[in-house]
Amino acid sequence: MLGALTCEPSVPFGLDSGSPRVQSTALEPGDSVLLYTDGVIEARTAAGAELGLERLVDLLEREAAAETAPEETLRRLIRSTLDVRGGTLRDDATLV
Repeated sequence: MLGALTCEPSVPFGLDSGSPRVQSTALEPGDSVLLYTDGVIEARTAAGAELGLERLVDLLEREAAAETAPEETLRRLIRSTLDVRGGTLRDDATLV
């Protein structure tokens, strides 16, 4: 099943003096979790069109329907992000 994990945003670990908030969710065998930075969904073409969350979800849904292995799915997502930007990035764009 494809869905978003919901939690309150927090400052990344190590960037403030407070303790990080711990979040949890139940996963089932075979589940995968994709972590990404805003630089992925905010990647823009030369014409200014954004990759966007909707397109990222569409790519994930297609790969899940094809039962693509997680490591290949990640490779394809990275390639798509780079393709949107013409092979270069101006912002942090991380997929894990």
